[in-house]
Amino acid sequence: MIMSTRQVVRHIDAAELASQTARRLLDALVELQSDGKIPQLCLAGGRIAMAMYADFADLVPGSGLDPSRLELWWSDERFLPADDPERNAGPALALLARSFVVDPARTHSMPSADGIVDADASANTYAKELDDTVFDLCLLGMGPDGHVASIFPHHPSSEPTSQPVIGVSDAPKPPPERIS
Repeated sequence: MIMSTRQVVRHIDAAELASQTARRLLDALVELQSDGKIPQLCLAGGRIAMAMYADFADLVPGSGLDPSRLELWWSDERFLPADDPERNAGPALALLARSFVVDPARTHSMPSADGIVDADASANTYAKELDDTVFDLCLLGMGPDGHVASIFPHHPSSEPTSQPVIGVSDAPKPPPERIS
């Protein structure tokens, strides 16, 4: 799907934003799959993203989307142990798995703090897995402080880089270690 014009869509509240985004995401993924593509979908974390994943999961049954033909990636992650409920991947996958099987072979969670030295090492590992992947859709949210994908305003994480994935240290919002 190529969008030739920009469009601003306003929603009355967070619930409407989540439900309408879920519908638009589903429609875009079905369209991509109709062309034989295996969509590369980059997921975000956050309160509204989690509400959207719940709405999306409810829409999938009978929709024409083949969830087994989705590659799932993450735009950012909190550098915590894999089973920590504050990570983005675990809660997001749990919501999606309510309605369909999430294929572990097509799910690319960012490495956790289990056995990895620091967020920079995790970022390097994820960059290798990412390789030359191009996302068809990349979901991003914005925190109340203006951060997007664990990149914080007026913080070293916002400095230009040629690295495809970065470790974020001393984030101004807990937890202090993240990957983007």
